[in-house]
Amino acid sequence: MKNLLLAGLICLATVLTCTTSGAKPIAKILSESGLSPEDFTIMTEQSATLYSTGTPRKGATTQWQNDDTRSYGIAELVSVQANCVYLRHLVHPKGIQKAREIRMRRCKTSDGTWILQ
Repeated sequence: MKNLLLAGLICLATVLTCTTSGAKPIAKILSESGLSPEDFTIMTEQSATLYSTGTPRKGATTQWQNDDTRSYGIAELVSVQANCVYLRHLVHPKGIQKAREIRMRRCKTSDGTWILQ
């Protein structure tokens, strides 16, 4: 579970780094996302339901929320290519009305583990 959270935070940092100018520490990038570590864990675990069992389907969606922080969002499986899935997250940190977009790619390894790429 800790590895999943760490991998997710690294991926989030990578995604957010692409949209910011200049180099920033990971902690600053994560704090600017508005999501708490718990929000990110809930988002990651809920989005895994789109690809971790059965056959991943393009266009499938799921929702998540964290009542403690009022953050919520939706995850969509945008595409499936070989052993990888591409996900689009629209998140509302702390209940903010305007959504922020986070994109991720997860690929299934030969041992069946899904990792962020």
